[in-house]
Amino acid sequence: MAPPTRQPHDNLFRLVFSDTEEAAAFLRARLPDSLRRRFQWSSLRRTPGTFVDQELRGSVSDLLFEVRLVAGGEAAPQWLYVLFEHQSRPDRWMALRLLRYCCRIWEAGRRSYPDEEFLRPVLPLVFYQGRRRWQYAEELAESFPPALRGEPWVPRFRHLLFDQTRVAPEAVMGALRGRLLQLAMMHAFEQALRDARERMAALLAELQREPVRGGVDYVKAFMEYILETGPADTLPALDEQMRRRAPGLRGELMTCGEMLRREGRLEGRLEGRREGRQEGRQEGQMETIEGFLRAGVAWPVIQSATGIDEQTYRGLKGDSAQGTGGGASR
Repeated sequence: MAPPTRQPHDNLFRLVFSDTEEAAAFLRARLPDSLRRRFQWSSLRRTPGTFVDQELRGSVSDLLFEVRLVAGGEAAPQWLYVLFEHQSRPDRWMALRLLRYCCRIWEAGRRSYPDEEFLRPVLPLVFYQGRRRWQYAEELAESFPPALRGEPWVPRFRHLLFDQTRVAPEAVMGALRGRLLQLAMMHAFEQALRDARERMAALLAELQREPVRGGVDYVKAFMEYILETGPADTLPALDEQMRRRAPGLRGELMTCGEMLRREGRLEGRLEGRREGRQEGRQEGQMETIEGFLRAGVAWPVIQSATGIDEQTYRGLKGDSAQGTGGGASR
């Protein structure tokens, strides 16, 4: 049975990467070689719990893994913390937010392992999928004024980043379900639609030939996600790809589409996409205004160019500051 899709991005991410084989294949493909070779991947296991802020859980998902890392000739326990950001734009304060989450992990570790003399290292990895490329620094020190970054009390905390907006469909790596996940999320954010659909159809056919794992109908789970989050033409466009690459799945695709239509999830998806487009236009206007202000342009000129006066701008700015802190969730 496919998982519920109230939060489709979160549900699919957790469904796929809670499987340690899928998670290990994805991480091995993305981590620097100098790190990848030091992990004992057979020891990887998931640790339950979530550490993200409550108000961000509609646009952020996280998974914590324990793995043994070879250091000084010995294998010591280490945490791998994977944060999945599915927002319309990157979060400038990601490094600060990640440090907060890591502190929560260390506090939880002290409670779970009170006899351990030292804290376990946490390697934070951000997996980002949005509409805009990530442009912010991966080290917290970069958030401080340049003249102060070398001071000993300025933290050098750093995270790794996997920005999927920079990846082409043919460059997706990992095991079967992990590759399908990445392609499906590219498709949801309208990244290389045709190539993503071609590859998804081929991988779905491959997935259909595999035995069922864990009692989960992964084919149905992926189809539901793709139809619910993709553009309005997803059903006929994917059916065309299925006709060429997976004819045996066309009936299941249509059944899935009809089920979502009856449940109103396709209509809700379309309304959400309309809201998202409006929000995207507003974000673009805000960025334009901020550029004008940095250049010293007067408000009468800004209002003439954008149709937004100073009072409206300040109201929208306040609403943004009270939101998710990194862009609106899809």
